[in-house]
Amino acid sequence: MKYRADIDGLRALAVVPVILFHAGLTIFENGFLGVDVFFVISGFLISFILMKEIDTKGLDIISFYERRARRILPALFFMILVILPFAWFNLYPGDMKDFSQSLVAVALFSSNILFWREVGYFDTNAELKPLLHTWSLSIEEQFYFIFPLLLLMIWRFRSHYISLILVALTSASLALAFWSREFAASSGFYLIGARAWELLVGVLGAYFLWNKQSSTGALYTNKTANALTLSGLGLMLIGYAGLFDLDNIILGQLYVTLGTVLLLIVNQDTIVSRLLSQKIFVGIGLISYSAYLWHQPLFAFVRIKEYEHIPYLMTSLIVLTFMLAYFSWKYIEGPFRNRTKITSKAIAFYSVVGLVVLAGIGALGHLKNGNLWAYDKDDLEVVGYKTQREMYVWSSKRAVYDMPFDQSAAVKILIIGDSNSGDFMNALVQNKFDSKVSFSAYTIQSHCGSLFIDPDIMVQYIGYQDEHECRAEWKLSETRQKLLEDADYVFIAAAWRQWQEQYIKESMDGLVQEYGDKFWVFGTKHLNFKPSEILQIKPVDRPLYKLVAKTEDIERNAKFQAVLGDHFIDPYAVMCEQELCPVFNDKSEIYTFDGFHLTKSGADYLSAQLQPFVDRIINTRSNLE
Repeated sequence: MKYRADIDGLRALAVVPVILFHAGLTIFENGFLGVDVFFVISGFLISFILMKEIDTKGLDIISFYERRARRILPALFFMILVILPFAWFNLYPGDMKDFSQSLVAVALFSSNILFWREVGYFDTNAELKPLLHTWSLSIEEQFYFIFPLLLLMIWRFRSHYISLILVALTSASLALAFWSREFAASSGFYLIGARAWELLVGVLGAYFLWNKQSSTGALYTNKTANALTLSGLGLMLIGYAGLFDLDNIILGQLYVTLGTVLLLIVNQDTIVSRLLSQKIFVGIGLISYSAYLWHQPLFAFVRIKEYEHIPYLMTSLIVLTFMLAYFSWKYIEGPFRNRTKITSKAIAFYSVVGLVVLAGIGALGHLKNGNLWAYDKDDLEVVGYKTQREMYVWSSKRAVYDMPFDQSAAVKILIIGDSNSGDFMNALVQNKFDSKVSFSAYTIQSHCGSLFIDPDIMVQYIGYQDEHECRAEWKLSETRQKLLEDADYVFIAAAWRQWQEQYIKESMDGLVQEYGDKFWVFGTKHLNFKPSEILQIKPVDRPLYKLVAKTEDIERNAKFQAVLGDHFIDPYAVMCEQELCPVFNDKSEIYTFDGFHLTKSGADYLSAQLQPFVDRIINTRSNLE
């Protein structure tokens, strides 16, 4: 295929919206769809080259993978080499362990699988993962491990069946994407099965153009060519602008992918091709791969350090992204793609060594649990919380999850909610109840809201991707209805959010009306927790250290208290004094993993503070019986 400047211009229309979106500049509401544009372009260009090779001289699979290595790996290695020191010196052990695992995943072209597996309750915010964006590279590489050989196998059916096979594969992947949207949103986002259709749309475009290339003259009249390309550009802009049903993001993906392929299959002069061939678009397109590589780690490390609110900093990082991208394109990408400068043997050697080194560094970080700085015991309690937190917070709830009550128990307690309810239950369990108390519990994910109201009301607050999961949690099974009926006391504990304030009374009234007056709500708790500040304090002085509660949470708890009265428990009222909350006990053992979730020492402290409440409400009934 002859060089087409408009395709480089199209790459600019892919990378710029992605970068602006991730920078928090909502010029394009759905700028993240630029990745989908990249998939289509990649499928189109690479499959066209493969078709030409297969049809003329046969497929040289070694040469194909060499070209992929020259294209992908040098710039990727360079970016990771530069950011490694920033990760080493700025990430605490839990996050460094995650980063180390992502290095291994990058080396194995499986980042998408890693980040899919990491999706969970305590997953790190996506904006704070420096290598999150490599998921899309893994999708492409997984596709190109399989597709060239598949294409070679079916090429002999080209005259009759290849188009049908490609359409069938595309349709199957698209159907899986629609299914995933309803039932497995994270799988649909990260895994190749529900993403391959976008690459295959590009493949279909390439096959269409390949079949037409023997035609003499232009494929379309000028009027038709302009109509197709203007329509394609319009579809892309509609997708980026979000001018469609926001509850169905696949519709946005269809807009941008179909728009992209329309632009690609018209390989003649049009108004749009002339626009995309302007130097500014072509220049950005040429460095688009490196720009994509650099933007996420730059943004992530700034957010990790909580600097993103500094005026103009994110805008400056966008400029820096393109500066680094130009350097990478000129001095890394260019030389390594030049066979006269870097031989085939050399690129093979550098690729293997680079991948092994990445995997080795990542394995080291994983095996040391990210504790590369060798924090001592006291400091590790402050910064090494991730794995410990997940194991401990849920420990008591897991033991009695959906468990029927012991009907002979004098007191039956049901605890419902997110990880806040795990903290609350740990505190109650550690209160040394006697054997007459029976516990049961179940979890409602934090983003779903621990409210018992019409689910249709809440869908507008949680987003389409979580709708199916949350509806399943809101729908009470017979087991859970029985637990609500049998319980003597029901405690609902959650990280309450602003949108829930207006519905808490309706939720509580409905529960009381249906199941009786036995419900209490435990409020949210969140401290301004900064490990860097705590580490500066000597362990001997830490028992005196206090943190300020978050103002918005104090205000929200006050609103809940006003509505629910004695049936609301304010964590700040029982754990803090004048909004100043202790962080350590007198042995310098920390109370919280992250400013929100409680360690065992923290649960012991909460348990002691709840003792008057326990005596007044729970033990009273036990003693009476």
